[in-house]
Amino acid sequence: MSSATPDASNFAVSERRVFALSQKRLEKFASLFPRVLIRNDSETIHDARVWSRRLQQIIRVLFPKPARKKSRKLIRMLRRVRRALGDCRNLDVIMKLIQEKIDAASNPVVRDAWDQLKVRVQEKQKRELMRAREELSRYDIVDFVNRTQALLGSAELSEDLKRTLIESIARARKDWNQAVDDAKQDQEPDRLHALRIAGKRLRYRVELLAELGDSSAQAQIKPIEGIHLRSPLSLPGAITLNRPCQSIADQASHLQSCV
Repeated sequence: MSSATPDASNFAVSERRVFALSQKRLEKFASLFPRVLIRNDSETIHDARVWSRRLQQIIRVLFPKPARKKSRKLIRMLRRVRRALGDCRNLDVIMKLIQEKIDAASNPVVRDAWDQLKVRVQEKQKRELMRAREELSRYDIVDFVNRTQALLGSAELSEDLKRTLIESIARARKDWNQAVDDAKQDQEPDRLHALRIAGKRLRYRVELLAELGDSSAQAQIKPIEGIHLRSPLSLPGAITLNRPCQSIADQASHLQSCV
């Protein structure tokens, strides 16, 4: 990765800013949670998962290891919410890819085959959404909000908060580079999944540092977000449905030069 590590000297973390950001993330997640139970909208599912990660990231920063029992419980719920919605999100992405194939098909027989697959996937989508909603209905979002607010209100900013964040980004950057190298050598789904996870961890840590006022981190947000928007490597389970693309090695090399 070519970008320099953010510089701790170019901004100051204020308690007010950290609290405001944590409240914003909590509000976004709490507002999306009930919408997932009502709306049949792929973007709502995606946004709920994204904001759960963002909220988890700031909780981890404010309560680093060894974390309090209360913070561990909150993070556990956020993870369970993402896990419950994971298959729904994967199926939403697969549906978009199938629709691309249908739109591009000039042969009626091929188009009909993709249409039949689309119907099967839609049926599975409905079942998975019902299962996910049943699981999510077990969680008391009001209680979660109250406990999270109480925990955030008890947080004490560490003088080493900036340095901790920057060091965590450096570790995430190193892990991502290693995941890219592994993906070049081996295109197995597990390796590609590890690459996606490493990219997400890097993205959310840099994003948090940028929102806390680090200008050098702000300059890195777009390239890192572009990793997931541009590349077939970002698809769940490394699903490309035979999408024409560069070799995995070529894509991975390109991504390393972008960030």
